[in-house]
Parts: sequence; C-alpha cells; structure tokens
Amino acid sequence: MEVYFDRETRKILRYIKRHPSKTLKELQEKFGDAADSMTMINLCISDYLVCTHPDGTMTAFKSMQEWKTYAEDKFWVSPKGKKLLEDRFDRLWQWCIPTLISIAALIVSIMSAH
Repeated sequence: MEVYFDRETRKILRYIKRHPSKTLKELQEKFGDAADSMTMINLCISDYLVCTHPDGTMTAFKSMQEWKTYAEDKFWVSPKGKKLLEDRFDRLWQWCIPTLISIAALIVSIMSAH
C-alpha cells in the first residue's frame, strides 16, 4: 500500500518528526480532518509512522483484522518517513540553489547591459 503525499500529509509527518510521541487526539486538534484515523493507519501500514498504545505496546496494523486508532495512541516518524522528508528537502535544494544563481546572473547581466 502506498500513500498519496499531499501538502497536509507532509505537514503531519514534519510535525511528528519535530514533536515525537504526539497522541492522535493532539494531532487531530492541530490538523483537523487531515489527521483522521484512516490517514494515520495508512501511514503506519506504509511504514512512514510508528504507533503505540498508551501501555507502550506497538500497534501492528498489518496483522490486525480490524484497524482502530484511539485518542491516546502515540505516533513517531519511522526511518522510512524520515528518509522521505530528507529526500524531499534535498530535491528542493537541488533545484533551488541553481535557480537562485541563475536569477542573480540574469540580474547582473541585465544591469551591466544598461
């Protein structure tokens, strides 16, 4: 199963990376419908997040017959989720820096022509 990463989903991952062990209730208060139970379960099944129950046991959504999350379940970003965020950041800088250099060169060349 693969997850579609829209802007809100990436925001949720970045937030959990910066603030680990947030509960489902806290995430839903912050992100509203974007952090619904099914989105969180899909992120866990796809190995982007890790979920634990309040007693500290891991949630194994892949082997469960019934997928449920509870308000006090806590979430952490998995290594796969961290890699996704880092790769996206790296791709941003791969085109951002050359673009800025090109814009600066264009401005200098326009100013020197006048």
